[in-house]
Order: sequence, then C-alpha cells, then structure tokens
Amino acid sequence: MLTKMTTKKSGLLKKTKPVSYYSKQADKIKTCKKCSSVDIYKNGFCYEHYKEYAREYRQKNQDKFRQYEINKNKNAKTRKCEECGVEFNRYYVGKFCSRKCRGDNISRTKIRNGENNPSYRNGNYTKDNLTKNKKTTNLHLSACRRYRTFFRKNNDYDYCELCGTSNSLKFETHHIIFASEAPKHKELHNFKNLIYLCINCHNELHKHKILRNKLVEKRQLNDLFGRNLIVYEKKDINKTTIS
Repeated sequence: MLTKMTTKKSGLLKKTKPVSYYSKQADKIKTCKKCSSVDIYKNGFCYEHYKEYAREYRQKNQDKFRQYEINKNKNAKTRKCEECGVEFNRYYVGKFCSRKCRGDNISRTKIRNGENNPSYRNGNYTKDNLTKNKKTTNLHLSACRRYRTFFRKNNDYDYCELCGTSNSLKFETHHIIFASEAPKHKELHNFKNLIYLCINCHNELHKHKILRNKLVEKRQLNDLFGRNLIVYEKKDINKTTIS
C-alpha cells in the first residue's frame, strides 16, 4: 500500500514521492540479517549474504517462474513486423520480429539520427570528430576503465561515491575537472580527479557545474592543477537530486 506525504512550507503544500511499506521497513534495518555487517545491500542483507538469498529464492521458486513463462506465451498475440512483414507471436508490445529488423528500420528511416537520438548532446560526438580526436578519446576511456577496475577491486559492490546509492541502472566514471577545461594537463586522469557515480548524479554534475565545489576542496584539486577551480555560478541548485 502506497502512502502520500505532504509538508507545509512557506504557506504552500509540497508533495513528496510516495513511500511503500516495504521501503520504510528496509530503512529500519541497520545490520545484515545473517551477520553484523552494517553495509546493507538489498532486502536487509549484505552483498555476500544477498547473493546466497537470491540463489535460494530462485531455486525455491523455479517452478513458479517456469509456469509464469508458460502463461506469458499463452497470452501472446499475433503481430506483423513493420520491417519485413513476417507474422510473429509475442506477449509484450513490439513492432518488429527481431533486433535485426529493428536495426534495419532505424537505419532506413533515420528516425534516431542527430537531435532525434536520446543520447544526443551537443553535436560534437560525430564520427568525424571522434576519428579526428581518436588518441585523446582512447586516453579518456582508458582512464575511466582503470578507475572503475580500481574502485571495484577495493569495494564489494558498485555504489555512487556522491549520494551512496547502489540502486542505479548504470554507474559511470566522471572527471571532476572536465577534459575540455584542461585537455592536455598531466593530472587530468589522476585518480583524485575521477569519481564513480550513479547516472543521476553524473547528469546533475554536468548540468550544474557549481556542485563540484565540495569535491574540488575535499580532494585538493586546486593544488593538483595549480589554479583556482572553484565555480561561481548563479544557478538554482535546490532542484537537483544531489545533497
């Protein structure tokens, strides 16, 4: 059951996100159910014991999952592929019979080219630009991979170094001082300048540059780069998700 909460601030009602009963119960758990670890991963377990719990749960309910797959196939509907015209059965909504047909349709219609692509940023990430700056791009990606490997080697699981969440669809390595600010600086790929983030925090740091000020001071990047890197921007940072 979901419950909605409202708070009164400055004479206005401010709505907050609904909170489930299970989320409230999970917040009360401070240590792992099977050991005394305070690093809770999911469902009240630490990372190691959660893997055991998940394995046992799958084995215990495998018949239930198998029956679920059978029921899904029974409810499948016949559709016609928009690219090749072949009829196919599928339980969820889909326009194409295969990934190949979907890719062929995108290439033929060009509906995801340029600004229509969800990953479009500023037009700098074109094939020509990436080829032209291939060496710089490879160095950048290599540094991100090395830091990700270093982070995972020293931690039991992925989590955001800024907000602490481990529940994210994707985790990315971020340069606190952008490569565009100091493209040829020898300390650009220093691990002090790299941070492992969830996708939400990564996007916020790119949208609101002023949010990096605490990181610059904490990691002493002014001394590392030999100049003042504190950003002074008049932007509303209260709308961001980073605390």
